[in-house]
Amino acid sequence: MKNIVLILFVLMTVSSCKVWIDGLQKEEFGSISVEVDNVPTVEMVTKADAVSADDFNVYISSETENYEYIYKDLPTFLTVPAGMYTVKAENVDEEASLTRPDQWGQVRYAGSSETKEVKAANVTNFSFTCRVVNTAVSVIFDSSIADHFTDYYVAVYNTEARQLIYNSLNTAPEVSATGYFLPGTISYMFCGTFMGEETPHTTYGTLDDVAAATHQHLTFRVAEQDGTVGKPEITVDTSIEDFYQSITVDPTEDGNYKTE
Repeated sequence: MKNIVLILFVLMTVSSCKVWIDGLQKEEFGSISVEVDNVPTVEMVTKADAVSADDFNVYISSETENYEYIYKDLPTFLTVPAGMYTVKAENVDEEASLTRPDQWGQVRYAGSSETKEVKAANVTNFSFTCRVVNTAVSVIFDSSIADHFTDYYVAVYNTEARQLIYNSLNTAPEVSATGYFLPGTISYMFCGTFMGEETPHTTYGTLDDVAAATHQHLTFRVAEQDGTVGKPEITVDTSIEDFYQSITVDPTEDGNYKTE
């Protein structure tokens, strides 16, 4: 089940046409009525029982008209000229989803209606769903990492301008800071100094085609075989909403390991 907010928009025109009175052009208007239904969400991202659209930004637009409201402040009936209209809604814009309330970002819901014609003396219904449009990433350090490395961290990024640093200050067993990213290719870099060595070890990897409304759980661990550090391996849980990935770090060899 994905996090969704169902938004129902009703655009109603009382009479929207152009008439001439005493040689002057007069444009008559119709009305818009908006109703929002809340749908229960799941634990995947928000840990909330439901998502309220009260504070969502609502955008109602045509070729010539643009209206912007906070949903809870939107009047029951909004007067508009007849025409072709599209309605959009979101809790935050894309930039805010990556930078607010802090560098870790937040979940973003967004949705859009089809473009419809609002005719005079007719009621036009706009109904669509706002879904999670970004993805979450958490990092877990297995205890074997602390046993073999010092000064370790993981950088996660999918743009050159923004990366998040996960380290022992914001992660713990089964607990991790959660960062939000745009869907697509997400890259990571592990860096840590192996016990007894001076040169930091790095391991790189990518997660390809990461879909929206997913939560990527990256677990970093050191796998030992026959008493020695073993060959790096990565396993992926192929669940739809939550992806648990185990990333093995080999301090004896630097290289790029791609998650399959």
